[in-house]
Amino acid sequence: MGDIEIKIRQATKADIPSIMAFVDIYLRRDWMVPRRFLAYEISRGSVYIAETGTILIAWAVCNDGRLWNLLVHPKYRGQRIGGAFMEHLKPHMIHSKSDQSTGDPIQFYEKLGYKRTQTGTGRKHNIDIMEIDTC
Repeated sequence: MGDIEIKIRQATKADIPSIMAFVDIYLRRDWMVPRRFLAYEISRGSVYIAETGTILIAWAVCNDGRLWNLLVHPKYRGQRIGGAFMEHLKPHMIHSKSDQSTGDPIQFYEKLGYKRTQTGTGRKHNIDIMEIDTC
């Protein structure tokens, strides 16, 4: 993973302030993460973070084999952190928001073998469903 050492782990309630700050900085135009939602997903064991030292550099929400969110700090992109997350989580389905201000992640998921199975889902019709291509 480049020359930085990262640790991927399940988030705890103690991580809520740093996750909220991280998400607020990078997703503020796209989505607000309510504290109650985050606490609930952490209690379910669905929230994961990647750190280098004590610096949070990536965040993901994955449960029941579905990836709902994955965000890597822009400074750390291109260093296989997203790929490491995907290897760790092994989701079979991805809900990918196609109009994120941080960029469209579709090509990233396609490189990992996922294919779009539905487009334009969700309330705003901006969520694509992707599933792993096992053939």
